[in-house]
Amino acid sequence: MSSFLTKCGLCGLLVSLIIGLFGFLSGDIVLTDVTGPVPVLGEGGYDVQDLVVPTATGTKLQILAWILGQWRGGRVIRRALLNGNHPESLRQLALQVDKRIPSLTMPIQRLSDEDFEKAKKYAAEERGELRQ
Repeated sequence: MSSFLTKCGLCGLLVSLIIGLFGFLSGDIVLTDVTGPVPVLGEGGYDVQDLVVPTATGTKLQILAWILGQWRGGRVIRRALLNGNHPESLRQLALQVDKRIPSLTMPIQRLSDEDFEKAKKYAAEERGELRQ
């Protein structure tokens, strides 16, 4: 009887450790840094590839949505999927955009009259430079 209680205690301890490990791993994991050459905005040859994401419908979709959205370990899977698509390249390209171009919030929001005039002026300057 005591060996049975010992086995149950060890199994309970193992389950507790596994749950604690998933809780630890489900914390925020930062995006990876750029590996390889940094892309340069305006220089062609962007390596456009299909996104790698799981596809599902019906019950499979509901289960996948629960795992990725509700389960504590889902954050690790979501971060791995995100990092697999290399979003750091987009961040590097975004940092190279001219500061005079007004940024827009998402979803796209109408510019104020002042910002619209600034954008038109900048576009005219760019067209002038391209013609030369």
